[in-house]
Amino acid sequence: MDSNNQIDSSWLKRVKEVVDYVLDDGLTCIINVHHDTGTKGWLFADPDDEEFSKEESKFKKIWIQVADYFKDYSEKLIFEGLNEILNKSSNWNGVSKATCDIVNQLNQDFVDIIRKSTGNNPTRVLVLNTYAASAAKGEMTNFAFPADTIKNKLVLSVHAYTPYSFCSGESDTYKVSDIDSFMSNLNNIFIKKWYPVIIGEFGVKGNNSTLDKKTEWATYYLKKAKTHGIKCYWWDDGGSYKIINRHNNTELYPTLIDAMMLVA
Repeated sequence: MDSNNQIDSSWLKRVKEVVDYVLDDGLTCIINVHHDTGTKGWLFADPDDEEFSKEESKFKKIWIQVADYFKDYSEKLIFEGLNEILNKSSNWNGVSKATCDIVNQLNQDFVDIIRKSTGNNPTRVLVLNTYAASAAKGEMTNFAFPADTIKNKLVLSVHAYTPYSFCSGESDTYKVSDIDSFMSNLNNIFIKKWYPVIIGEFGVKGNNSTLDKKTEWATYYLKKAKTHGIKCYWWDDGGSYKIINRHNNTELYPTLIDAMMLVA
């Protein structure tokens, strides 16, 4: 983006190219504002942030442009306002309601902008995040769905590498009760009230030494999510959570992938 918050046209064209790859294969695609938030970003959820109004204006300008650029795309293209937005202390959970209210405000900004746009945007499905996309009970409780001009087109997304010690490779064991607990909270806080939920990121760091255990974990995780009607999206950024080698189009852990596909 330039000093006037105009997105570079070549960047937008590249995003369009990737979106078209996805849609041409009959898949659904999600666009979000990603690493603009978080520890190395410029957009913070912090009640004490003196620059917030400037950041909010920049955030709005992004979505005005993206909404217009993709306005004629079908509902196979979904917009997601944020990704793992943090406060300036980079706390991942346990933050105040006032902090969560900043996220609620940005989510409302996002929904308002898309609905005021033209083309298919007034009815497009929109995805919203909690603070830090956290599945912690406090952050989920303090999340508020924005007002919308159309019914049943808003989806909540959380990220849940649960339990984190196992998913990050720090431990080779896990408790199913950790998975049960956060999914039960999702069910009680949102799903029972007819709010749709996805787990926008989940995964476990790959290696063959504990592949059987990781396959067992993924199978249980997905089966539990399925009982609540939750769809899960594996985080494969080409890094430590990758399960596909993008350079030669091969599966790194076919046993794990096959087990997940059987559940799905």
